Amino acid sequence: MKTDEPETAAPYYYRPVPGSRELITGSLDHSPELKALELARPGPDGLLPLLSVAGEGLAGARVEAGFAAIPVSVWDRLALMQTPIEQAVYQHLVRLAYGEGRNYCWVGKRELMRRCRLSERRLHVALDGLVRKGHLKPLARKNLGTLYRVFLPAEALDGVGEPGVRLGEKREEGARAEAARPGAGIPAKPTGLTKREEATYSAPPMPKPAAPGPAILKRPPGRRQKPVPAGPSTSPKIRAGKPGAAPKEATAAKPAAARPEKLREKPLESPLNEERFADVNQAGPPRVSVGEIAAGFFQASGVKATPEERDAALSEITALLEDGFAREEVLRAAKWYGQRFKKARKLDRLAYYIHQALAGEE
Repeated sequence: MKTDEPETAAPYYYRPVPGSRELITGSLDHSPELKALELARPGPDGLLPLLSVAGEGLAGARVEAGFAAIPVSVWDRLALMQTPIEQAVYQHLVRLAYGEGRNYCWVGKRELMRRCRLSERRLHVALDGLVRKGHLKPLARKNLGTLYRVFLPAEALDGVGEPGVRLGEKREEGARAEAARPGAGIPAKPTGLTKREEATYSAPPMPKPAAPGPAILKRPPGRRQKPVPAGPSTSPKIRAGKPGAAPKEATAAKPAAARPEKLREKPLESPLNEERFADVNQAGPPRVSVGEIAAGFFQASGVKATPEERDAALSEITALLEDGFAREEVLRAAKWYGQRFKKARKLDRLAYYIHQALAGEE
């Protein structure tokens, strides 16, 4: 078994894309198919012609049904400022909002988790980042989901409306709309008038609105209590109490206790906090903790870790979990890493070796 340190070992972090190694990088002269593809021009219908390249038919395409009109600046401007998980969440929210013809959407957390294939913790991290960047704003909540205002790039970055996007205008409804209609409230002209009566007819004046009456202050129900001064009372009623009874003293009202600030129920920024606030009564097999993964690495490596080294290992393990690896996979890879690199005290290069470790290679 190899015992050299990771710094001197050949890194194993490159995973080729299937089929990419067979591709040849060069000019288009060696491939008439690619040259014809580059020289193709749209026909009378506005579409590129159908050509065969590497056994696949490549042609122009135009979506004519089942599409959503979304500005390309969503990808060209705003996506460059978002993390990968923020891009996934934001683009689904844009689909649910502008894809349905509005700048807002109602959506539940479970629906977003299903669409984006994210855990609840990572979904919260993405939503938190989008709100802080001004790309999203929660407005209300009901049983079926949350109301989000989804901002387009020009709205979020420039503070102006998105070019080429028209929003609905404010409309007055009911009595206000009727009152705003031209000629509303004017009595209709009576019928059956002679020509002379029609010539001399004038509509009766509009009745003036009644002047508001004096405001009537309603006394609140119950008897009004006078404030009681602090200290010994000087009231004759209290002094003339029962014989032998000590005079009563009025005590000042105790100030209301400060309402405790509502704490966040479950921090969701890290798998460490997720374990700390986990439900111990949750059904199912026990999960591997982050601390157990770190302990497995140091045990396989044969070293006694200091608190600083353990914290560094926990940080590297947390990063791998946030990248989508399962806890059992990280545990197996950490043990493999410790067995291969004896006396290793750091996991900072485990990300380069984790695929090799999971494949069982030496």
